[in-house]
Amino acid sequence: MGNSLLYGLPKKQLRTLQKVQNWAARLVMCAKKYDHVTPLFKELNWLPMESRVKFKILLLVFRYLNSCAPKYLSELLTVKKGKRELRSSHQVLLDIPRSKHSWGDRTFSVAGPRLWNHLPLNIKHTSLLSHFKSLLKTHLF
Repeated sequence: MGNSLLYGLPKKQLRTLQKVQNWAARLVMCAKKYDHVTPLFKELNWLPMESRVKFKILLLVFRYLNSCAPKYLSELLTVKKGKRELRSSHQVLLDIPRSKHSWGDRTFSVAGPRLWNHLPLNIKHTSLLSHFKSLLKTHLF
């Protein structure tokens, strides 16, 4: 849930966190100060900060949908149910609650469904956690 606090942060604040992560990657890999970090991230199997935050939120949503999440998540997320059968009915979509403030859009109950509903179908329909993680990392990277 702490990752939803980082979701939607201004770019300036995310850049600061990204610099720390870049420094950590260079330190772990014994790279030089000006070495490019993308190859290091790939070798370490790390995601950049913004993608990492999305990954963690989507992982919680996946666990909720597969009944592997803590009970308190069931109060925050609801599966969208249509009134009639449509072509989009086979998709697993979540209700996105309305928020009155911009900071309300950063809460897990809003950010989780919004990110989930924008995922490609092949990722949403995965049932294995390890396969979901792999597909999601590839999608986000």
